[in-house]
Amino acid sequence: MNFIIKMEQRSQQRVLDMIREAPNAIQKETERLTREIGGFGEKQVKKYIANSGTPFSRAAQSAGLNSGSGRRRTGRMYNAVSYKVTAFKTKSVVLIGWINPKVPNYYRYQESGFKNRFKAAYTTGGALRVKGKKPVVRMMPNGEYKMTEGMFAIRDTRFDIEKVIPKLVSDFNKDLVRELKRL
Repeated sequence: MNFIIKMEQRSQQRVLDMIREAPNAIQKETERLTREIGGFGEKQVKKYIANSGTPFSRAAQSAGLNSGSGRRRTGRMYNAVSYKVTAFKTKSVVLIGWINPKVPNYYRYQESGFKNRFKAAYTTGGALRVKGKKPVVRMMPNGEYKMTEGMFAIRDTRFDIEKVIPKLVSDFNKDLVRELKRL
């Protein structure tokens, strides 16, 4: 009889300890999930930048001006993509993209598209004209412009994240249960 009472007290204490530690475990796993989403999002944005070329960026790459495929002239816009997780007691928030407030507006123009007042000069063979490792560009006449299509890397990454959330949440729930059992 004595043994059973001690076991019940231990079990009750263990349950109380689990209840006390559960919020910390949930917070830790939520932050881990948020970081995983951030890492996935950063990779997706960079993938879209690398794959979202324009006729001009392809010509610039052929001329040896771009540091990579897509819209990577210098690589600064690509390399500026990151994520930041902020954890609170009851939630975690992730920012993905160009989170530094001092990024050039140019990045945002590339994201959503813009009215371009400049036109690149090409040779009769169709190659981009280059002078001093820079493309030769001219202002379009009479205030004309052409639309440069946006790459929509941030927008499309959001859609990609929405698609993987169910699997990530399922994994999160399994990990959380495993973590709670360890307490």
